[in-house]
Amino acid sequence: MNRDQRQRAWATAFAVVLLGAAAGGFSTVLRAAKIQLTKLPIHPQSGLTFPSLPTETVSWTRYGPERPPLDAEALEQLGTNNYISRMYVRKRPLNPQHPVRLDLHCAYYTGTIDTVPHIPERCFVGGGLARSAGPFILPVPLDASRFTPDPTTPLGTDHEPVLRARTAEGRRVRLPRGIERLQMRVTEFLTPQGETVYSGYFFLANGGVVASANRVRELAFRLQDTYAYYAKVQITSADVDSPEELTRHAAAFLDEMLPYILLRVPDWIDVEQGRYPPRPDNPGALGADADAPSAKEVSS
Repeated sequence: MNRDQRQRAWATAFAVVLLGAAAGGFSTVLRAAKIQLTKLPIHPQSGLTFPSLPTETVSWTRYGPERPPLDAEALEQLGTNNYISRMYVRKRPLNPQHPVRLDLHCAYYTGTIDTVPHIPERCFVGGGLARSAGPFILPVPLDASRFTPDPTTPLGTDHEPVLRARTAEGRRVRLPRGIERLQMRVTEFLTPQGETVYSGYFFLANGGVVASANRVRELAFRLQDTYAYYAKVQITSADVDSPEELTRHAAAFLDEMLPYILLRVPDWIDVEQGRYPPRPDNPGALGADADAPSAKEVSS
């Protein structure tokens, strides 16, 4: 080996050592700052999934038969098998001559979040509908009298209390932060037959709620979080005449269905406080036994 070759070999070895040291230092910085670049999957404490959502609540019931499962190609495009698509209608319609049917679609994703492609603005247009107006970001007027502060949970950094609601059976369920300001992103579509369809959605993600596909990745991929999930909640109807009417009916439906939906996503307070998921160094953490109520679902 001549002199030039020895110098190149030493330079290469030095660069490898330097890069290794830099990588080690970078990892140390990430650990010190509690930054997690890779997110782990997480599932709800209850062990429940969206297909098990109740077919009826106090005021609403399923309309028509259950839809058949998606075929393998459609399921691959959706990206999850934890989903439900089901039509609901009021048991006592406000206008019996014109009952309003709501098509509920929920889908759950967990682990490292990349994109959120399955939204009506893309999927409906890809399916042959034309976007005719919107999207509009509109408030969903939930009945706030159903919410009560959770006395077991400290105030967050925004000094707002964590709220909870209850199912018809009396199970108390913690609500995501910001639920009292819930919004939906609503778009108007036209079918090839000229029928008007309105579809709105929001996302539940890592203990929060947003109405934007762009913002859900920010919420579900916070650097300090070890785990990540998001769930899309979408409500569609061809029986309403405006985006505002859709949100009013959606609010009445969610007043009763939302606690059941939240039993099918992780209770982020338990995650933040280290009670869930169970870890070898925390034998007192909550398990995922559907028959053992967690702090998320406590009978009144």
